[in-house]
Amino acid sequence: MPPRLRSTRVELIAITHQHTLAVAGLPLLHRDPFDRLLVVQAQALEVPLVTADTALSGYDLELLRVG
Repeated sequence: MPPRLRSTRVELIAITHQHTLAVAGLPLLHRDPFDRLLVVQAQALEVPLVTADTALSGYDLELLRVG
């Protein structure tokens, strides 16, 4: 793991087949497929998503806004 990730205690999350399938069940509030994948992962893990993207606020998850 790169030292910067280790120092901030960031944990890497694998993209699973279940995550990719769950993206199709999200309402189309955001068009970026990677951002939609991040939403699904945050929901599945029940963790907040750190973002500056206000377009994600319509999804059912906790957002920590930055920027």
